[in-house]
Amino acid sequence: MTSTPNPGAGTPRRVPTATHWGNYEVVTDGDGGIDKLEPAADDPRPSPIGRGVADAHHARNRILQPMVRRGWLERGPRYDGGGRGAEPFVPVSWDEAGSLIAAELDRVRETHGNEAIYGGSYGWGSAGRFHHAQSQVHRFLNVLGGFTSSVGSYSAAAMEAVMPHVIGGGPWNAVAQNPLWREIADHGELVVSFGGLAAKNAQANSGGVGRHQAVDWQRRCRDNGVAFVNVSPWRSDAHEALGADWVPLRPNTDVPLMLALAHVLITEGRYDADFMVRCCTGFEVFERYVLGRSDGVVKDPAWAAELTGVDPATIVGLARRIARHRTVINVSFSVQRQDHGEQPYWAAVVLAALSGSMGRPGAASRPRWASRRPVWSASATPSRRCRRGTTRSGCSSRSRASPTCCCTPESPSTTTAAGCATRTSASSTGRAGTPSTIIRT
Repeated sequence: MTSTPNPGAGTPRRVPTATHWGNYEVVTDGDGGIDKLEPAADDPRPSPIGRGVADAHHARNRILQPMVRRGWLERGPRYDGGGRGAEPFVPVSWDEAGSLIAAELDRVRETHGNEAIYGGSYGWGSAGRFHHAQSQVHRFLNVLGGFTSSVGSYSAAAMEAVMPHVIGGGPWNAVAQNPLWREIADHGELVVSFGGLAAKNAQANSGGVGRHQAVDWQRRCRDNGVAFVNVSPWRSDAHEALGADWVPLRPNTDVPLMLALAHVLITEGRYDADFMVRCCTGFEVFERYVLGRSDGVVKDPAWAAELTGVDPATIVGLARRIARHRTVINVSFSVQRQDHGEQPYWAAVVLAALSGSMGRPGAASRPRWASRRPVWSASATPSRRCRRGTTRSGCSSRSRASPTCCCTPESPSTTTAAGCATRTSASSTGRAGTPSTIIRT
């Protein structure tokens, strides 16, 4: 989207555009520049982010051409005089910038090999896939013979790492198997959300959002009798129209709370023992841990209260509600962006399996409900993936502990982490890369 004058300059125009936070019409001024963005007519809850696009387009600090750090430009890439972060940037022409980049890529390839080129750019630059920055960078670097890429995402790296070992399938299988809002409205009874359901998180989606519907679907669930519980330090992490019960807790203590909830379910005989036997592995190990038989620490509500700040009676009451109702255990992305961030997702699956709701319509354990995935929050604009090509030469091996090479496929691990129940089917053992689906009525 640019302000380049067009043949119709002098006459305002309306041009449709798609962004990560919604569809809009760009209203141009008489000189062909951007005057404002107006939401698409069929979006029931348009994001206010679009209003800022015109201001950003005309902002004084907008970068309009390539910029190169002065020390690098004057003394070359081998200069290590400590200027990064302190030296000014110098504007150069597009032709000069292209020549500098081409020369540096050649130097690195010839000196260190293609594996020394890191294909970065996270890719949130625009909606759709053809203009997806990361896809274009990877496609370009594959033409050069290859590059070093990375594993996981900024958004949910801990979830992506652990869930294949807990429920099987790929890194995003946990999302793909989760219920839609319409299913919750028709069949669900209770939604317990660790990290909340902040409405603002549903404004954006990678690839674009066609219609923002998350809040309307949540309200429809509420109108149909579904109750909400917001487990978060922030009361505002759930839309006020939901009338959600608020369970405030200290940050990074979601897992102790989940363990205490599990303790109540187990000791009061409220857990789904049949489901544990037929569809899960590792329950005996988990039970010993929760009851303190393996380490001498009983994970009861009194223990959790010291860590979370949540009253023991509140924990007991919430556990009993989970057992009585068809429940969804939701975990936001924020909960896994912390030390040992994989554990909340693991514990949430265990809690959902214990509750008796796993596999039933309108119930499950699921991540990032109030986030950006269009399958539940909104209908997204169609997108097509840009072909990134393949490499011609070998590069360094992949590893989860370091950036990975795009041309060496990662072998799925067959190690199942111990300590928590693993969702399985009759033919699955919970190994990474092995999908499993359980449907109950």
